Order: sequence, then C-alpha cells, then structure tokens
Amino acid sequence: MIRNSVMGPTMFLVVLFLVAAHHTTTAWSVDGLARIEKLLSSHPSSSSSSSGSATAALRSPTLNLKKRAILDQSCKGIFDRELFKKLDRVCDDCYNLYRKPYVAIDCRESCYQNLVFRQCIQDLQLMDQLDEYANAVQVVGK
Repeated sequence: MIRNSVMGPTMFLVVLFLVAAHHTTTAWSVDGLARIEKLLSSHPSSSSSSSGSATAALRSPTLNLKKRAILDQSCKGIFDRELFKKLDRVCDDCYNLYRKPYVAIDCRESCYQNLVFRQCIQDLQLMDQLDEYANAVQVVGK
C-alpha cells in the first residue's frame, strides 16, 4: 500500500519532465528551421542562374537524396578524408535535425564556406569547436 502511494507522484513527475523536455526540444528545432529557411531564401543561388535552378530542383521534398559518390569539385585545397568526414558530419547532423534535403545540399556548397554551414554549427551547439571547423574548411577549400 505504501509503495503505490509513493509510486503515483513519482511516475507523474517523470512523465511531466519528459513532456516538458520534448516540447522544449521541438520549439528549439522549429526556431532553428525558421533561421535556416530565412538564410536560404536570401542566398544568391536562389536567383535564376543555372546552379540556382539545380538547387531548387533538389529542394523538392519528394526527391530521394543519395550520398555524394565523388568529392565536391569546389574544394581545391588539401584532400584529407578525415577532415571531409568531419565537415560532412556537421551537414548530415544538420539535415537530421531539420529533415530538409536542401539544408544538407546548401551546407556543403562552396566547399563548406557558407553561412548555412556556420548556422548548422551554431544550431548543433558546436560553437566551442568553431575554430577547429574553420581551420578544417580553410584546409580543404584553399
């Protein structure tokens, strides 16, 4: 009998905590998505250029994206597989956060030297490692 009277309030607090944590996470992701959407809408590739139309076609929600099989040709720096893997992971994690294919595409644009990549670092709470990522972008994108 004593166990049930203690178990009820404890269970209620655990459920309340989980619901509150879920709502906070959802709100943070929605705010971040709004920032990414605004950043992407002001991006120069959204103009009527050929690369803009290719990017717009890739933004279709019905498109099934596959991993890139080849290295981005805009990366003229040192080829370091580990650095590319690290930078790619940021874009993959950002895609997983927002589930929008164009986020992953625009994050990798210009060999990671863009505002979307920077916003992804901020949204993934990696600002304490910003210098490390900035150096990696400089090495692969020279």
